[in-house]
Amino acid sequence: MLNQNKKKNNQKNTAKIFPVPISLEEINQNLYRTKNFSSKNLNSDCNVSIHIENNNHFNKIFIPFAKELSKKLNQIGFNCNIKWGDKETNARKIILGAHTNPKYWLKNANNTTIIINFEPIHKQSWRLQNPDYLKLLRRQCVFDYCEINLPYLEESYSFKTPPFYSDLKPKINKEFDIIFIGSINKFRINTLKELHKNGLKPEIRFNIFGDDVYNSINGAKIYLNIDLDKNSTFNEYRFMSCAQTNTLFAGHSGEIKYHPQAEKLVGLSIFKNDIEMTQGVKNLLFDSSHLLNAFTAQYEFAEEHKKKFDIFIRQHFSK
Repeated sequence: MLNQNKKKNNQKNTAKIFPVPISLEEINQNLYRTKNFSSKNLNSDCNVSIHIENNNHFNKIFIPFAKELSKKLNQIGFNCNIKWGDKETNARKIILGAHTNPKYWLKNANNTTIIINFEPIHKQSWRLQNPDYLKLLRRQCVFDYCEINLPYLEESYSFKTPPFYSDLKPKINKEFDIIFIGSINKFRINTLKELHKNGLKPEIRFNIFGDDVYNSINGAKIYLNIDLDKNSTFNEYRFMSCAQTNTLFAGHSGEIKYHPQAEKLVGLSIFKNDIEMTQGVKNLLFDSSHLLNAFTAQYEFAEEHKKKFDIFIRQHFSK
C-alpha cells in the first residue's frame, strides 16, 4: 500500500496507506522471505505484478531494475511476478516503459496502478514531445528515479536506484580496458573522437539488453559514461549496472545536483568535461591505487543506495 506521508511536491493522495517502521534496525529485525514466488503466465497467484511495456524492445533495459524490485517485494512477503507486456490480473500493477505507449496505459491503468518513471520530464523539450505520457504521469501514482522531476507531477515519490545484477557473479579477469554501451549522436561522436586522439579506444556496443549488458560491462575494466548532451544528469541507472561488478563506472559526471552521493566521485571517477575525463581515465588505467580508491567509493555509493531503496519499498508497501 502507498504511504500517506506525502513527500515534498506531492499535492494529492488517491491510495490507502499503512505506515511501517523505516529504521534500518527495525527492517533488519522484521525481514522475512516468502516461498510463494511464481512466474506462471496467469497472474491470479500474485498480489503485485510488474509489467514492462512490450511495444518497444528497448524497454528491455528495465529488466534488471524489475528483477531487483521483484526480489525486494518477495523478500518482504509479497508474491510478485514480472511480465513482458500487459496481462490480465487482479494483482496491483507496476508499469515500466509506459512512455513508449502512453495512450494504451491512459485507457488501461486503474487508480491502483503505479508508473515507474526513468524519463527526463524535467526537460521542457521532452514534456512538449510527450504530452500523453505527461498526462498519464499526472493522473497516476508515480515512483520517479530523480526528485528533479517531482515538480512536474502530482502524486509522486522519488527513490534511489538500487544496484543491479545481485544474482550474477562478476569476473575477475577482464577482456578489454574500456567499454561504452549506448546510442550514438553528434555529441557522443565528438567525445569519442577526442578520446581516440588521446589513445583511448573503447569497445563500443549498442542494442543489447538484460544479461547481455551485464556480460559486456563485466568484460571491461572500465565502463565509460558519455553524456547524451550538455543537459544530461548523472547516469545513475548505468552506474548501478556497474556497481556489483568488478568494472568501474567512469566518465562524464552530468549534472549531480540531485545526486549528492556522486559528489564523492567527482575528480576520482567522474569528470565535468572531456579534458578532465581523458586524463582521469588514463589515471584509472595506469594507477592501481587511484583505481582502488575509485572502486571503494563506487561500492560505498551502491551500498547506501541499496539501503535507501529497501527503506523506500518498505515505506510504500505493506501486507
